[in-house]
Amino acid sequence: MEKILKFKNEEIIQNLEILETKRAKIAKNLRILKVASFALIFVLLPVLLRFVPDLLISSIICVFASLMFFSISHARLITPFNARFKDEILSLIAKDENLSYERKRFFEFAEFNAPGFYESDFSVYRGDDFFAGEIEGVRAQFCDIYLAKQTQTHTNQKQTPKLTTLFYGITLIAEFNQNFASTLHVIDTNARTNSHLKRVSMDNAEFEQYFRTYSNDPISAHYILTPKFMEQLIALRDYFKAPLSLACEGGKIWLYIALGKNSFEPNISYPLLGENSPAVTLKKELEKFKILAKILKNNQKAFVEKI
Repeated sequence: MEKILKFKNEEIIQNLEILETKRAKIAKNLRILKVASFALIFVLLPVLLRFVPDLLISSIICVFASLMFFSISHARLITPFNARFKDEILSLIAKDENLSYERKRFFEFAEFNAPGFYESDFSVYRGDDFFAGEIEGVRAQFCDIYLAKQTQTHTNQKQTPKLTTLFYGITLIAEFNQNFASTLHVIDTNARTNSHLKRVSMDNAEFEQYFRTYSNDPISAHYILTPKFMEQLIALRDYFKAPLSLACEGGKIWLYIALGKNSFEPNISYPLLGENSPAVTLKKELEKFKILAKILKNNQKAFVEKI
C-alpha cells in the first residue's frame, strides 16, 4: 500500500479496494475461460467430423470457433471492468494531477491533423481517454488516437486488402499565448507521415539520424531547434521508446508519440493495490506528460521570438 497512499485523494484508495475484489473474481474467471476454450476444441471436433470428414479442416474450424468464443467472452468480462476503473479511478488520478478527464472523448480529425501530416482518405479513426488542463503553465490536451488506412498488398498476382496503421499512440496539443515566428515540423524517421514544408538539414548528426526537419523559414528552424532542444527530443524518443514527431504552428505545438498501444488501459493481471498496480502505473504515465510540458515551456521563448 505504500505507493498507493501517495495519492492525494483518499477516495482513490477506497475505490481501489472495492474494485480489487471485482478484479480478482474476473481474473479467476479468465483462467477458467482459457481452460474452457481449449476444452471446446475437443468437444466440437468429434461432432464436426461427422459433417466434415477431413481432420485438418475440422481442426482448423474448431480452433477458430474456440478463439472466437474466448475473444467474445474475454471482451464481455474485461470491457465493463475497464470502463468502471477509468470512471472511478483514472478520473480521480487525473484530478489529483489537476487534469480533467473524459473516457470516450478524443480529438476531431481536423484538430488532430491540423499540421497536415496525414491524408484525409483514412479508413479508421478512433480514440479515447481525453485529458486536459494546465501543466507547468502550458495549456495542454492529450488522448489516445488510432489512425489506419485500407491498402492493397500484391501476392501471386492478386490484390489483398490490408489495414495499415498510420498512427497509434498519444497525441498532445499544447497551446501558448503567442503565435510562433514560423512553422516547424520535426518528423521521426520511422513515422508514417510527411510534411509539405521545405526540408531543413540540422548540424546534429544524431538528430538527423532520428528526425527529418521541415520549415517555411530555415533560419528560424535553426533558432528554435537549439542543440539542447535537439538533445531533449532525442532523449524523449528514447524515454518513450517510440517514434516521436512534432509540429509548431500558429500558437500551438502538436506532439505525436507512436507508442503502438492504448496507454491508459488497466492490466487485469495485476492487483489494484501494491507497487505494480495499474493505478500507480497510470499515474506514472501522466507524470511523463508533465515532463513533456516542462520541456515545451522551457523552449517557449525560442518558439515565439523572431530573429
